[in-house]
This record gives sequence, C-alpha cells and structure tokens, in this order.
Amino acid sequence: MHASSFVAYRMRELTNELAMMADLWGPDVLLVPVPRSSLQRAGSLWPSLSIANALEKEGFGVVAKLLERATAIPKSAFAERGARPGYRDNRASLKANLELGSPTKITLVDDVVTKGTSLLSAAHVLAEAYPGAEIRGFAVVRTLGLQPEIDAVLEPCVGIIRLQGDEGVRLP
Repeated sequence: MHASSFVAYRMRELTNELAMMADLWGPDVLLVPVPRSSLQRAGSLWPSLSIANALEKEGFGVVAKLLERATAIPKSAFAERGARPGYRDNRASLKANLELGSPTKITLVDDVVTKGTSLLSAAHVLAEAYPGAEIRGFAVVRTLGLQPEIDAVLEPCVGIIRLQGDEGVRLP
C-alpha cells in the first residue's frame, strides 16, 4: 500500500476519533493540494496531490487543482535558519486556477506543516480568488520543533495559523 493510501485508509478508520476534523471533509469539499516549491513538471512527484487523491478515494472530498506555483521558490526544508521563504514570497509565487464557479468549502492538503507559511499563503490566494469559500488546511505531519521528547506519534490537533511579520505562526 502506498504511503498516501495508508494515510487516507487510517483517516477513514479513525473517523470517529477524529471528529474534531469533521469540518475538513465531505462530498461538497474540494481537496486542493498545496503546490511544491518548484515548478510542476509532468510526471514529477507531488506529495500533496498524492495525499489528496488518496483522500478522495476514501470519500473525504473531491480533488481540484486550484493552485499552481507560477514561480519557483527555495524549498523550506533545505533553507538555512532564517532563510526560509516568507509569506510574501510564497504568496507572490502562487496562482489560482479560476476553473470553478464558486466553491463553498475548500480543504488545502499538504504533506508537512512547520510554521504554516505555505498553507496560509495558499489560503489567502484562494480566498482572493473564491471570496465566498470556507477555507481550511490539513497536513499529514505537524512538526514540533526541537523538543527533547516526543510524547505521541499520532497526535491529531486542530489549530490556527496566523501571519506574524512575514511568516506563519501555528497554534498549536
């Protein structure tokens, strides 16, 4: 079983335990994969799309590629401390595809959320393109920073990402 399929399968198994995330899913929800930092090439890996497709197969929503990276930005995971692409760079590099009339519910799908800058940028671009839509974000992995101990491997949470300066701040 592919990793993305396993994630979606486990999400389906844990539906009752993950009731706090019920607003993210549904037949009327568009699952929008967050673009990679690089420009998309045919046949290249796009983890967020793979996850969104697997979630669609499990009935969590319908995949819609409403965002694309118009210009490449440096990959956050490999950036030096303090050199991660900021909100302005992220937002300026994204372009909304206006292929739908007026969706009402959108869940952004990402593989990893660290500070939340990419998710927040994507949400703002979509909010501008689809002002009536309710937009939420979902990531499979939430980093915890430099913590001395990890209490749990599976620790779902619902939180908020806010803009502070030029970067996202995730709570929790």
